[in-house]
Amino acid sequence: MTLFWTAFPAMKIPAEIIRYSGRPRLAVGFLCLVGLLGCLVMATPASAQSFQISAVGALSNDQTSIVMGINNAGTVVGTSYDSNGNGHAFSMLQNQAETALTTLGGTTSEANGISSDGRIVGSAALTSGLTHACAWVSGVPTDADPINIYGYSRGTSINASGIMAGYYLNASNQPQGFIFNGTSLTPVNYPAATQTTVNANNDLGEWVGSFTGTSSVNAFVWNGTAYQSLPNASGGTQGQANAINQAGDVAGWVTTSSGQEQAALWRNGTLILLGDLGGNYGEATAINNFGQVVGASNVAASSYQPVYTPNGQTGSYQSAGTLAPMVDSLSHAFLWQNGTLIDLNTLLPANSGWILQRATGINDAGQIVGYGTLNGLLTGFLLTPTPPTPTTGAGTLSLSQSTYSINKNDGTVTITVTRTGGTTGAVSAQFATAPGTAEAGSDFTPVYTTVNFANGQGGAQTITIAIVNDPSVVTNQSLNVRIFSITGGAAQGTTTVATVTVVAPPFDVWRGQNFTTQELADTTISGPLANPAKDGISNLLKYALGLNPKTPSSGSVVNVGVDPTLNALKLTYTAVKSATDVNFIVEVSSDLVHWTSGSTATTLVGTVDNGTTQTVTVMDNTKASTAQSQFMRLRVTQLP
Repeated sequence: MTLFWTAFPAMKIPAEIIRYSGRPRLAVGFLCLVGLLGCLVMATPASAQSFQISAVGALSNDQTSIVMGINNAGTVVGTSYDSNGNGHAFSMLQNQAETALTTLGGTTSEANGISSDGRIVGSAALTSGLTHACAWVSGVPTDADPINIYGYSRGTSINASGIMAGYYLNASNQPQGFIFNGTSLTPVNYPAATQTTVNANNDLGEWVGSFTGTSSVNAFVWNGTAYQSLPNASGGTQGQANAINQAGDVAGWVTTSSGQEQAALWRNGTLILLGDLGGNYGEATAINNFGQVVGASNVAASSYQPVYTPNGQTGSYQSAGTLAPMVDSLSHAFLWQNGTLIDLNTLLPANSGWILQRATGINDAGQIVGYGTLNGLLTGFLLTPTPPTPTTGAGTLSLSQSTYSINKNDGTVTITVTRTGGTTGAVSAQFATAPGTAEAGSDFTPVYTTVNFANGQGGAQTITIAIVNDPSVVTNQSLNVRIFSITGGAAQGTTTVATVTVVAPPFDVWRGQNFTTQELADTTISGPLANPAKDGISNLLKYALGLNPKTPSSGSVVNVGVDPTLNALKLTYTAVKSATDVNFIVEVSSDLVHWTSGSTATTLVGTVDNGTTQTVTVMDNTKASTAQSQFMRLRVTQLP
């Protein structure tokens, strides 16, 4: 009689256009703002987004202010200016009092951005009068040019790992991009470029900016190892990346074939032109993780006054010929979402005193910051989304639940948006995904869409998100979904944001415990069918039986023999109880070709609970004395 066991897993740039975005020109005004002004609710029609606007005024003894960034905690950062134009960096948490940031010994400073965990980046003066890129952590400044090899440097962005992006002026007085890791400054040079600037980075270790080549200026993405040039518009020769989110979406601008500057979004490397507000020029400055983009666009005007000031005193520059450049005095702040460009000034009440000139930041809650003029005086602003004023009978839009949990190998997750309490009129909401610990593209396919309910339609709409079963991912991951910008008079429900947890199967968790990151990416080493120990026993079987995948197993991993009392084949194996994503099947055959299992072929003799494992014994129903030959095997399959 032949005894047999086996395991069969079932798988299921030539023109120089470097932007010096220093402080804008001080507007002439009569109202001195100190600290935060009161709030004003934007009275908007039912079809538009609603915001509450707050003025972020100047620090004590200063006159004007701009806001340059906001994080998800609602902390805003910016710069306050005195009557001589000297800047003083500040931060402010959720409409509390502004806090002036300490300099590097000099008297001036500026704040240009803030990380997800509250690190602030900008520049500050030294006692010598030089200005260096600077990072503030818990209010304490760090000089990004500690050995003082450059006369001027400026920090533009910082991530949660404390890596700063920025630029310095080189020996030829030209901007040169750099990254600073908290200890040392490293220049960034796009290959074969004559000039490179770095304008932003994200928490995933990606940087964006622009480089000057032989015939064009292009936006780029750099992951610390490889550079990717982003396309310009057809016929255009210039482009610049200003921001990047956790999904890898990049916001900035490109020029058209006529030289006009247009706000731009690069998604998966594909260029999307965002349009303009009638003045032919636009620039995207920031993007949140749900794909909402903010910036500035010129409005229609009969004449323009080109301005170019390379000393950083304004955010403007002369583009080319007689074309109108991006000039704050001609521009309005905008919000772009899912194909629609909105002039934020159109959402203001009449006679508010505000002209919102430039939006500079947006967080995942949809709060927008920037600057404009309030009664003629340059002033920073904070816009906070407010629930729309409901129309009787229009109903309520909401996500059906706040949490979802799926297995990584499920392939998709379905999100439900409901309309309840009324069906009068057509209503809609924007829907978007955002990365959590799951990475957009490699772990799930991002979705940006509009959910529409027709007049008289209630109930539910569903959105399907594709989940990528990445074998190198061995832990639970998460992503977020959100509905926002509800229109048509529908009320906002209590659930507008949901978290999707993508659960890693126990086998993947086991792989993460036994293989390195490099090995996890190589399925010939860490895959279910792989056999890194070269002992003929696959990873899946070793996982199910509690064996080390890298250590050769000696002897048989199951015990097969003839029960002397029952005169039949008997197979015994010890299974790991936590291996809930596999199925153990004992099969019998008389010819090694046709295999059968189940109650007609085998009988479970018994199990012994060992704590974390259990020992299982299965008997062949065919008596050994009646069979010319009989075989028995253990098959382990991976559950879907």
